[in-house]
Amino acid sequence: MKNTVPVRIRRSPGMSGRLGGGLLMALLSAGLFPHAAAHAQDPSAHVRLEPHDVVIGEEFRLIVEVRGASRVERVIIPELFDFAYCINPYDPAVEVKVGDAESGAAANSVSLSYVFMPTRVGFFEMRPFRITADGRSLETDAFAVRVSGGADPVVTARIEPPVVNMGDEFTLIAEVVGSESMFLEFVAPDVFDFAEAGVGGGSSSTQRWRMRALEPGEWVIPPVRVVDQDRSYESEPLSIMITDEPIEIGAEATLQSEVIWVGGEFTLRLAITGVHELDEDPAIPETDGFAELLEVERPWLFIVNTEKTTSYSYRYRAAQAGSFEIGGIRILADGREFESDPVSLVIDEAPTGEADPPDGLVLVGALGKTRAYVGEPVVVEYSVQNLGSWPSISSSAQIGTMSWPTFEDFEVLSLNARRVSVQQVQDRSFRRSFSRRMVVVPLEAGTADIGVAAVEYKVVERRDDWRRAPEDGLARDSTSYILTSEPLSLEVVPLPLEGRPASFRGHVGTLAVASRVDRNRAEVGETVTLRVKVSVTGNVDALAAPEIDFPSGVAVSEPEIVTVLPDRYDTPHGDVEYIYRLAAVNPGTYRIPAVEMSYFDPESEAYGTARGRSYTITVTASGRDAW
Repeated sequence: MKNTVPVRIRRSPGMSGRLGGGLLMALLSAGLFPHAAAHAQDPSAHVRLEPHDVVIGEEFRLIVEVRGASRVERVIIPELFDFAYCINPYDPAVEVKVGDAESGAAANSVSLSYVFMPTRVGFFEMRPFRITADGRSLETDAFAVRVSGGADPVVTARIEPPVVNMGDEFTLIAEVVGSESMFLEFVAPDVFDFAEAGVGGGSSSTQRWRMRALEPGEWVIPPVRVVDQDRSYESEPLSIMITDEPIEIGAEATLQSEVIWVGGEFTLRLAITGVHELDEDPAIPETDGFAELLEVERPWLFIVNTEKTTSYSYRYRAAQAGSFEIGGIRILADGREFESDPVSLVIDEAPTGEADPPDGLVLVGALGKTRAYVGEPVVVEYSVQNLGSWPSISSSAQIGTMSWPTFEDFEVLSLNARRVSVQQVQDRSFRRSFSRRMVVVPLEAGTADIGVAAVEYKVVERRDDWRRAPEDGLARDSTSYILTSEPLSLEVVPLPLEGRPASFRGHVGTLAVASRVDRNRAEVGETVTLRVKVSVTGNVDALAAPEIDFPSGVAVSEPEIVTVLPDRYDTPHGDVEYIYRLAAVNPGTYRIPAVEMSYFDPESEAYGTARGRSYTITVTASGRDAW
């Protein structure tokens, strides 16, 4: 008697068809064999090859068989050395035989069959398979595979996936087996009738081409040709099915925060599916003043089962309490216009909490300095601090909803950093279980007040009896404390007028300027590239572009600006590079003046000026004009 049973295949992270260093687990359902039909014999595990003579470029099967077991829990394939790739790593053929004690039939057995394609010639020793059956650990014998070479190298090719919709991408993969040559040249087949070919890439023996389906129908992909100096080889032709089903475009906007307080942050995420390419970025959602847009994160793309999803994230700070709606987001893609459904949200005032916080549990706000200049970045840090012995070992703490001051008189540059540490406060040791660090820039002179912050601190009690109360699920007793900080004040002083350079344009911090040109001789109409790199401490985002007095007779493009911002947990800093393209319209000698940028250094309380180099460019008549 033979039965086919369902098998669930679990992939290990990073696992591929070659199975290099990975594990493959085939989990067979419990109660696979009727206990009454099983022979009373110890389980055993065996492995065999079919055929025994393995030839490069030809498939072979590796079959694992477990005998005498009523239940097989797990089969682990040992590491396969880099000589073959598995064609069916996640869906091996499964055959089950149920023994019949009365008729004397063979004992229970289950066989898993994996198909491999060898890619290297040689003798390869393999580790044993490890199997768990009837709760016992089994191993097959170690075994070896000898792969012999064929008459000529073989070119294999495959399509992933073999069926796509019009406009979708697919991959053509070609591999040469049985050749040790380092001079292989892959020639892509002509697919222009039905697909757009992309740039290929790979190794000395493998090549991959990304392509996009353009015309519906069943198409034949010609053979991939591989040239090895004076010889050439070809794969078998392939076929691909391109469907013309209507593309289902979806757009879903969701909130990533369940509870929102005034002053707290929330993220609106927009996921767009079924779109090959957006005609333009989605319109930024309007909030009508109940929330302030802080950041639009760079979109990211992910593909699951060939379905492409583009995700956009918008980070806001809640400004008003009440019930609100964010309207549908308009999207233009593939020449069509559509929009997401609106999203409703409720913004609450920060609550007072269920109970007074215990002694020693506090939210502390601290300024990096109490006196600063207008435009000078200042670090503000909020941390939840508690005595090192609280909460007890029978409970755990969680940070819930948060609310931050509105910073009306400041520009907020960043909100970063969470960490755990221990510090001394008033001769007592406190554990800092959570911290949020911000960098703010005061905008006006005077006393700048910073309001209170609030953080929800939840203490969850561990319940030893929760397993005995299934109606309660995983619920545990918890107490929510609302911690509030004290308000803060910052003395903000104006920048001095004395000693202010003419080139000063408002930067508070320090600057360093470095410049270079890619050539100092050119013909009329040729492009000379000037690069000006400015290393900045301070408010990088507010840095004004340098003012350069380019000579007349030189055409100058608008600068391309490249900004690099590392993590800014302490002092904001970064690099800004301005790239100018210059071209002279007449022959002559042109002087590019040194770039000059001034700043105010709050540490030394003095102005400074950074300068680059000047350059002389000699421009001659073009060869055609000289002739």
